[in-house]
Amino acid sequence: MDEAKAFAQRGQEKGAYKVTVLGFYKDSGDEGAKDFKAAAQEVAEYADLAITHSDEVRKAFGVEEEKAIIAFNQWDEKEDKLVTDLTKLEIEEFIKRNLFPHLPFATR
Repeated sequence: MDEAKAFAQRGQEKGAYKVTVLGFYKDSGDEGAKDFKAAAQEVAEYADLAITHSDEVRKAFGVEEEKAIIAFNQWDEKEDKLVTDLTKLEIEEFIKRNLFPHLPFATR
């Protein structure tokens, strides 16, 4: 569990050049887990991804859902949690959204 926390904190450090993303999947054979692993290869240049099946780690991060992804970043939000079945492409898009701070829309 300490390794998972240290992994998450790497992405939250000021000046971190990569976002860190932790995938929580109860079943390692789950299609979502396979897509997560495939996405990890595609975004390795700008994101570090890890996957866990551990109930202890799930509890430590407050994940109650069967499937969840949390991106840890250095911006104000510090983390972005997504709970749903995602395809490889959707996982990649989620990660890309977390590379930069979320900017509010300006209206006139």
